[in-house]
Amino acid sequence: MEKINYENYKMYKQAQIVTHLKKIAITWISWPSAKCILAVSKRAYEIAGIETNTSIICLGSRNGMEPYYFELLGASRALGLDICPTVGLIPNMYSHDFHEVKPEIAGKYGLAYSNSYDHCYSLEKFIKATTTWLHDDSIIILDWSPEDHTSPSGIADCLGIGSNELNEVVEKETGFKLLIELEAWKFISDRIGHYKGLLHKFYCSPSLSYKLNSNSFSMRQKVIDSLKEASDNAMKQLLESNQQVLIEEIEKRYSYNMSFFDQGKAFVLEDVMADINLER
Repeated sequence: MEKINYENYKMYKQAQIVTHLKKIAITWISWPSAKCILAVSKRAYEIAGIETNTSIICLGSRNGMEPYYFELLGASRALGLDICPTVGLIPNMYSHDFHEVKPEIAGKYGLAYSNSYDHCYSLEKFIKATTTWLHDDSIIILDWSPEDHTSPSGIADCLGIGSNELNEVVEKETGFKLLIELEAWKFISDRIGHYKGLLHKFYCSPSLSYKLNSNSFSMRQKVIDSLKEASDNAMKQLLESNQQVLIEEIEKRYSYNMSFFDQGKAFVLEDVMADINLER
């Protein structure tokens, strides 16, 4: 693991907010990936023989499109967290540092998703906080890309970690075990640079892990095969669907979210700058 160290928390927060504002128009996750993640998570609950829980919290969600993708594609409920105060203007978003526990929304979600853990000043603290948002039978999904996550790439992207080490840290800090790693769908990875070699990593809670291994699907390979089948079926369904309708809905929501940001950023940024003493 490699890290950029900050002199104090104020400098960390400043770096994250400045970068957030510069990249506000960029959404890292692709919306087909949200469909894959939901399909695989649903299948895991079915195998375990428990009620499906597709409520999801997205950690480090910038412009609010992550929770929107999941909600559009079938999540029962979706919330995004981000450290920047401006996100409070955007629907389905909440301004909060994802290293810190928030008792008001603890224990309310079945799934947690992030590709932004490379913005952590403490991966261990982030992972521990992530489990507090979740029910007992839950899944953490972390996207890992050799393009983006192996080494620090900037003042805000301050952490780099290998794929195997990430698995070790998650299990050591939380007890959540790797259930499956799925390569990004090829038709996406062929088109998006940071998706080359990308892995969707699914980690299940101790109680869900136990249930997955104490029924008719107790053999690990059968579980893995079933989850891969769910991913393949979701991709086939997507390719056979009218994608243009979805794309139009997504474009409308993107413009809607950005309009909230544009309307409020002037007075919000005044507060942010005053709070963290940014140079104007």
